[in-house]
Amino acid sequence: MNKIIITEQERQDILNKYQDNTDDKVFTYLRRNYPVMELEPSFLDKKIKYIVVDEKMRYLQGNKDYLKSLIKNEIIDNFPDVSVPTLVRTIKKFLSLIFVD
Repeated sequence: MNKIIITEQERQDILNKYQDNTDDKVFTYLRRNYPVMELEPSFLDKKIKYIVVDEKMRYLQGNKDYLKSLIKNEIIDNFPDVSVPTLVRTIKKFLSLIFVD
């Protein structure tokens, strides 16, 4: 399997996509409370990334929408002052940055 390598410009494009309408408090909360784990099995050429949501390891690849919904449902009550679209956009930014790193 080939590793996906993105250029610095592509990385900046992803970050710029989420530049507006995100909340720094929510983003900090996500980084602190949803750890990311990487496994590198000897039989694969790439790392497998997991995120811990509701005390379970969740596979990241191909599950962005599902994980976004899970996380939103878990934290929506913690941030009553943040609008739902801003909350969702911040979660999407968080998940996108995990894929890029």
